[in-house]
Amino acid sequence: MKWIRFLGLPGYLYKHKILEGWVGKVVKLDFNTDSRMRGRFARMTVYINLERPLVSQILINGCFQMVEYESLLTICFQCGRYGHVKDNCSFKNTEINMGKESTLPKKPSESHNMVEVGQKKGKKNYGQWMIVERRQRRKSRDNGKHS
Repeated sequence: MKWIRFLGLPGYLYKHKILEGWVGKVVKLDFNTDSRMRGRFARMTVYINLERPLVSQILINGCFQMVEYESLLTICFQCGRYGHVKDNCSFKNTEINMGKESTLPKKPSESHNMVEVGQKKGKKNYGQWMIVERRQRRKSRDNGKHS
């Protein structure tokens, strides 16, 4: 289970049934991120299979939406798998170059990676932008006392 974020996801898409199957099984939605006051990103917990390439982008209404992973520090930006880095990747010349995943699925649940690999030269499917740290709120120093 991991927390993921969608930067700028429209509010009407922030529903359990809509999000189910895009990245993984949705376990929990953080409704605080859906408020219009805060609303910079949608945040949710999903089950993901760390043995397969991570979903880096999903197609929503004809636009690619980046998927950011909280506190998942060791991601290979060559193959998209967790647990090793690009320099130590044993997958770099196998699946990626074969163009195994070359078309977008018709429905979100039909594929684990909704990115057309190798279709757009120069466009990176994986990168440092996938990794984000959760910022902790600062505790108030006045402990509720007003002067």
